[in-house]
Amino acid sequence: MPDEKVQSALEVLMDRVVRSEAATADLKRAVNALASSEGMQPIYQEVSEPSRVGVSVRPDEFANQTTPSSAARAFLKLRGHAATVDDIYDAITRGGFGCSKDVKDTKAAIRIALGKDPSMKRLPNGSYGLLEWYPALKREREAEEEQAEEEARKAKREERKAAKEIDKS
Repeated sequence: MPDEKVQSALEVLMDRVVRSEAATADLKRAVNALASSEGMQPIYQEVSEPSRVGVSVRPDEFANQTTPSSAARAFLKLRGHAATVDDIYDAITRGGFGCSKDVKDTKAAIRIALGKDPSMKRLPNGSYGLLEWYPALKREREAEEEQAEEEARKAKREERKAAKEIDKS
């Protein structure tokens, strides 16, 4: 087994490969879209998705996690950056998290769990990251929650005021 420095270097390089493949796939799709908009045939017949190699996950890495959300959080902390639901699913199943055999339902359950988890943030590109990684978005969410609480308090005050008016009459 390689030492920690070699393993770390491999993971960094593998992550670069995945990002490069994703960028290449995006460029190919853009070329095909432009060609299509001009009535031409797609130039790239096959646009492959990036390989799913990445963070090294032990077979028991997520075996003690009790929810999809906690397993996803643990994976994201290990990975160090945002991931798609597909990447999260692949990693947590490789890491021993108990998922149902129905892949589609499991991915839907992960998506729902991540959406409900206040420590997660769904990014505009559809991937998920830990909210703590995005301080500006965290402040935005806190401001929205504070505004909602203030509106609820205001509604209660108005409700009490209306009740007092009814009692007076």
